Amino acid sequence: MYLCVLNKEKKELMFHIEIKNLFEGHPPTMTLFEEKLSTLPAKECKIMLEKAYYSTLYEFDAKSKTYRHFYGLLVRKDRQRYRDFLLTKTLLGQLRPLLYNPELLIRIAFALEQQSDQKKVQTMDLVFSMSLAFDFPQKINTLNQYLKTHKLTPCDLTDLKESILMESPDWPKR
Repeated sequence: MYLCVLNKEKKELMFHIEIKNLFEGHPPTMTLFEEKLSTLPAKECKIMLEKAYYSTLYEFDAKSKTYRHFYGLLVRKDRQRYRDFLLTKTLLGQLRPLLYNPELLIRIAFALEQQSDQKKVQTMDLVFSMSLAFDFPQKINTLNQYLKTHKLTPCDLTDLKESILMESPDWPKR
């Protein structure tokens, strides 16, 4: 566990300051970050990565545009690791409900988003977000592949309708 210390003058989480120091005044890039981590022992590398992840959780909007961009790239590079971090190191992991039919839920959400006139949602973005909110036992890449190959079918909707009608006798019938 890490001690959360604030720099009162800059109101920055000390972890973010450590990440900034790692770059030695250079603009933050994934290439430079990976280069710096490669010089550290495995245990220190893991600790530094966790500090970077913790830095994404505190006053993100107060960070410079270059650091917000860097942290975004860091999370997107290994969403599974970031998800695992959030679910094991924060309260989020205890708040996710266990679903009866998670595969159907994600297919319905994806089908709904694909109907939108707005910019289409990328499957990886949807899977990542839903895996944070709900207890999916699968890894993010597994869910992503599942969603690409298993589309919502009329049978799914019929089964859903029937299960709703069976569980809700007062549900209006047509």
